[in-house]
Amino acid sequence: MFKRHLIEKILSGEKTRTIRRTGKYKVGKIYSVLDRPGGRVWAKVLIVGKKPKKLGELTTEDVIPDGFRTLADFREEWINIYGSFSPDEIVWLYDFLVVEPRPPGPRSWPTSSRATRGPSRTRR
Repeated sequence: MFKRHLIEKILSGEKTRTIRRTGKYKVGKIYSVLDRPGGRVWAKVLIVGKKPKKLGELTTEDVIPDGFRTLADFREEWINIYGSFSPDEIVWLYDFLVVEPRPPGPRSWPTSSRATRGPSRTRR
């Protein structure tokens, strides 16, 4: 799952990577982009790259494709989602391509850029 403001970045092409605590997602698989469990599918993405890295070793070049301008912005969002930032924690960088954008429909984005959390599988 993704927060809605990050879904906007996926749909615009600004976000082409996600950094996760889990290594369970597979290169070559297609996953749905959701904003909550059981929620609307906003897009489908194909995982095209995967690599582990320590959270504390991430660089600005690592977080820009994840939709962040700076490491500080990324760290703030990470703490907001997970509650802490442990530099020795191994995380997974997943690069993806949008293979199916959201279908047209009557729903529009809320005016607030803060929403819920969340990719999921067709799953993530």
